[in-house]
Amino acid sequence: MAQLNATGSALLYSTYLGGNGDDNGFAIALDPAGIAYITGGTTSTTFPTTPGAFQTSNNVIVGAGNTVFISKIDTTKSGLPSLVYSTYLGGSAGETGQAIAADSAGNAYVTGQTLSTNFPRPLPSPPAPTPFQPALNGTRANAFIAQIDTTVTGSGGLIYSTYLGGTGTSTAGGDQGNGIALDGNNNVYIVGTTASNDFPVSAGAYQTISHDKA
Repeated sequence: MAQLNATGSALLYSTYLGGNGDDNGFAIALDPAGIAYITGGTTSTTFPTTPGAFQTSNNVIVGAGNTVFISKIDTTKSGLPSLVYSTYLGGSAGETGQAIAADSAGNAYVTGQTLSTNFPRPLPSPPAPTPFQPALNGTRANAFIAQIDTTVTGSGGLIYSTYLGGTGTSTAGGDQGNGIALDGNNNVYIVGTTASNDFPVSAGAYQTISHDKA
């Protein structure tokens, strides 16, 4: 991760962030305080996590690919204190974080793609809202959306998570979230790609069927 000044003429902050495998940062966002939130994919079993992280180990079966990481960095601090929060987020079959957003309360909102049938869910106590789509649809990849409170330690940090996808096709794959944004009420907006003819659409949607002939 690197931070440049407004004219691109000075390097204000720059750091490595990774472990013993392949680490890729795919998206970055800032909260109103200017703290950076990063997501991507990692195969590392030693990716840096912070004490009290939601998930401190890589759960992906060896050889199955990446899992998601979410890291929060305060570039005004030096050394280890600059890594404010860092966690894995994933199941056993592999996933990547493709986009991230942040709000003023320290919540990170992440979307991407997952093949895991055991993508993390919030603890049942206190009761979490029922996810829009609680299970992987079909055998192809689905998009996912997750909200993590980076100010909370341990398993309570995962506020909600849901799959979002159809059954995909054998030739074109599945579904992936590539962009995420929040409105003033913290409603989440997702954009991405789908190879599913049965991707969930809402009543009265602008386009209710896919015209892709692949």
